[in-house]
Amino acid sequence: MNEFNFHHSTGVIIGASGGIGKDFTDILTSRYEAKTFKASRSNTDHYFVDVKDEASIKDFSNRIDDRSLDFICYFVGSLNVEKSLRDLKPEKLIEAFSVNAIGFALICKHLKKKLKKKTPTFIMSLSAMVGSLEDNKLGGWYSYRTSKTALNMFVQNISIELSRESFKTKVVAIHPGTTQTKLSEKHLSGIKHKIMSKEESAEQLIHFLSQYDDYENGSFYHSNSTRIPW
Repeated sequence: MNEFNFHHSTGVIIGASGGIGKDFTDILTSRYEAKTFKASRSNTDHYFVDVKDEASIKDFSNRIDDRSLDFICYFVGSLNVEKSLRDLKPEKLIEAFSVNAIGFALICKHLKKKLKKKTPTFIMSLSAMVGSLEDNKLGGWYSYRTSKTALNMFVQNISIELSRESFKTKVVAIHPGTTQTKLSEKHLSGIKHKIMSKEESAEQLIHFLSQYDDYENGSFYHSNSTRIPW
């Protein structure tokens, strides 16, 4: 079985300043001595990237001098909860799609040329189980659900394109499990299943991604390795 070796690997982490992304980055750099191009909108120690602005993404791509990336990870997210149609606001819908879906696609557009082509690589974006059409039994959360569903389609489309162009790249959408972050903290009351810390979630993600042969290109998984239906 081929495993992805994070030791001394090189990759891009979008959203490296907070939430799961920060712990994920810290583990890779301290334990595996990975070279990471850390990008965020708020941390002055990182490359600046606004995922809603393609010019910002293009500038970030041009500033990366390394053309041998092993991985690209997308940890940026926007969460607004609408319980019914009367709560819908166009600006909130646009925000969710821009951050949760379109930003990921544009990152892939501009960083594709930086990926290694002849060795195994991966592109990962955090998704959410609520983006699964089959799993949706409760409704609500309109902008978050639909933007994550759109993200999942981008994941599948990009995986097909890279495969056709003979990249040895796996593109996956991953639900990280319910995790205590600033994004989720207002919505955790009443949850009966386990709520993970950011470090626990990051550790589980790294373990999943290292099992390179076990997950299928262009698919949707829970980070505990369970396949999630589209």
